[in-house]
Amino acid sequence: NMRQLYIYLMFLIIYSFLGYIYEVFYQRIIFKKWVNPGFLHGPYFIVRGLFSLIVIYLLNGYYNDPLVIFVFGCIISSLFEYYTSYLLERVFKCKFWDYSGYKYNVNGRININKNILDGLLALVIIYCLNPLLKYVFSYVDTLYLKYISLGLLLIILLDFIFSFFEAKRICDIANHMELILNEYVKNKNIKLNKIKMRLIYAYPYLINNDRVVKRLYKLKKDFSKRKNL
Repeated sequence: NMRQLYIYLMFLIIYSFLGYIYEVFYQRIIFKKWVNPGFLHGPYFIVRGLFSLIVIYLLNGYYNDPLVIFVFGCIISSLFEYYTSYLLERVFKCKFWDYSGYKYNVNGRININKNILDGLLALVIIYCLNPLLKYVFSYVDTLYLKYISLGLLLIILLDFIFSFFEAKRICDIANHMELILNEYVKNKNIKLNKIKMRLIYAYPYLINNDRVVKRLYKLKKDFSKRKNL
């Protein structure tokens, strides 16, 4: 059923957007800073969207058993985050997050406290958001669903391609950042404006050294001032 496919694509996009908002405020509360928390540039957190789709697909049949939804929501979140972390590390040779400093963690890849929150989010998805979205989409023509969902998906795919190569560049230099900064200070022949800060703000564990990060911020700021003179 193509209509059902378009609806699931809309679920993915909407839940990715809502997941982005959730992560922004989570980062603000926990780390006291506003950042774009996503791998992509746009306001969508695809991992959250995929998590929501899995919850809907696997747990909607347990509508009358909220305890099952909560427990399996926690489990799905834990497995999904663990293997996402593992996959990113294998592909980019960099650690995007590390929960080792938290009391309840597994190999630094997952934070049990956060996964419990995701169990609660699974309840919100099944009992609140999903019924509401299904009701809204029941009034939307299939043709509109098709063009909107495929159009937004194309934008996200293009963003993913661009962000993938940006992340590769960042991770390639992350483990050599101090050498790069030393070379810049010594010879002034490194273009600091080529070093993108977005992913470093979002995933500080890419460069797991606060001193190096602060030094980079300062040099880029000085570089910008000189450029504008």
